[in-house]
Amino acid sequence: MHDVIVIGGGVIGLSIARELASSKSVLLLDRGPTGQGTSHAAAGMLTPLSEADDQGPFFQLCRTSLAMYDRFVEELQQESSLDVAYSKEGLLSLASSEESAATLLRRYEWQHQAGFEVELLPPGEVRKMEPLVTVPVIHALFMPGERSVAPRRLLNAIRESCFVRGVEIRTGVHVDAVSPNTVHFGHMTM
Repeated sequence: MHDVIVIGGGVIGLSIARELASSKSVLLLDRGPTGQGTSHAAAGMLTPLSEADDQGPFFQLCRTSLAMYDRFVEELQQESSLDVAYSKEGLLSLASSEESAATLLRRYEWQHQAGFEVELLPPGEVRKMEPLVTVPVIHALFMPGERSVAPRRLLNAIRESCFVRGVEIRTGVHVDAVSPNTVHFGHMTM
């Protein structure tokens, strides 16, 4: 019997199972191979400044998560011996129309006023930074604190870390129902 059952083996499900395994017996169930849903198709962007339009709760959640990533990636790579291609090169956001330039300028203003490290770049600077940019550029915003990972590599590392920590993973399991203290799948109830 397990202390915890996690349903879903994407980045979030695997990460939850991994963390809980430090003090609990964990079973993870996934209807297909782990990591084949949304996580498999994700871009791997860890970019709170480019995702949020203001400093609301969503932004705060993203910033808090990003602040935890250095340690998370270091632990994953040590436990799994896999490289997740964690990049700290920042993000360049381009505006190629007047409408997108206005949106980008609004984003720059609130982020700059809030004290975040952001740079408004003219088209010439963009071409120096990224010579292969071919779209017309009116303005660009560089956010050096943004990060990225290779999602499939990240999934593999988290999965391996789960194994190292003793998580039992069962794939090909369709969960039929969940109720307090009970999970029904196939002909089994736990």
